[in-house]
Amino acid sequence: MLMFRAFLDRAGIPVLFGVDGAGLFVLSVARDPTDVFLLVPYAWEHIDYAQWVALSPVDQAHAETAFGIPAETELRLAGWGKGSARTVVGRDPRITFRRSVLNLPFGEETLTAFFYSLRDSIRHPGSLAALYHPAFSGTPVTVRVNLFSVELLLGDPVLLSPEGLFLWFYTLNTPTDRYDEEFYLNLLALKLAKRLYTGLPSFLGGASLFTHSGEIPFDQMRKSLFSKDAIETTGFSFPYSYVWSGELFTETTGTLPIERAEPTQAFYGATEGADRALCVIVLRAADADEKRDAVETLLRTKGFTPLLRLHEWTGEQDGWAALGFVVPAAQESVIMRIFETELAKMDRTISIGVYRVGTQER
Repeated sequence: MLMFRAFLDRAGIPVLFGVDGAGLFVLSVARDPTDVFLLVPYAWEHIDYAQWVALSPVDQAHAETAFGIPAETELRLAGWGKGSARTVVGRDPRITFRRSVLNLPFGEETLTAFFYSLRDSIRHPGSLAALYHPAFSGTPVTVRVNLFSVELLLGDPVLLSPEGLFLWFYTLNTPTDRYDEEFYLNLLALKLAKRLYTGLPSFLGGASLFTHSGEIPFDQMRKSLFSKDAIETTGFSFPYSYVWSGELFTETTGTLPIERAEPTQAFYGATEGADRALCVIVLRAADADEKRDAVETLLRTKGFTPLLRLHEWTGEQDGWAALGFVVPAAQESVIMRIFETELAKMDRTISIGVYRVGTQER
């Protein structure tokens, strides 16, 4: 800690150091107009600052008296504090937010755009969100936005602290400059699944799948996601997480019982000028994951490999699943023929969505 103080002094970052009422050393970096304090947790965790500084005799004596006592990190931001992070048994490392389209006051377009912008923030090296992105420490991230939850799948090894996770979200303030095919497949799957659960909207399809209709409310999104009991880890554990303790806008969408779910077909974009088609198969059933696997097996035998796979349990005997494919435009009719003659027989709720993408949209 004393070496870190010397390192910050050399970097020109104002820092306070002293002893608290319990006799423990405290190092504090205050917030200032430049928000340079947001860099401090990254420097503490990742920079080998000891090689850059030497302790004075007085500091060396202090260091010897505190040798072996572990240091703790804490972010102090108005409205934010440490809270519990639930850990569940599982092998694949992931972070799950138990908030999403049907239990947050944000539409599927806004929420999907937020999380794919978060995933792609590594591509913006001038931002702090890139610095705190797990991929910057060698951990790739995959996003899955569901109806009632969002999953961040992390590759091994997991090099992420509670501060790193929080600051990755906290410093994200601009959307990505390019949404890829996985984003559009995920969004299309959500629109179909939302129809199966709510019966709304009454109309699906049109000229554009993603309308860019509004700005992403980054601050409200963070507060809603990092609320009490919303964060769950699998495959690793956090000792705590940061949670919002202030007021929140809340909204829950009513859902239809599974027996009232009606299948649908939705088509976006024009066939003329399209060079590829993004196709999503969605169904709702107690065994949705098994039926999805059967659909995948059938389509693989016909030469189609999914780019997106989703599944979410929504009740003891309820869930939904989706498969997303990218095919040449000429193959759309093949997919539709397979859907109508074979897939539609596998489940009464099975639905399909197609987004036709032209060369000008690449």
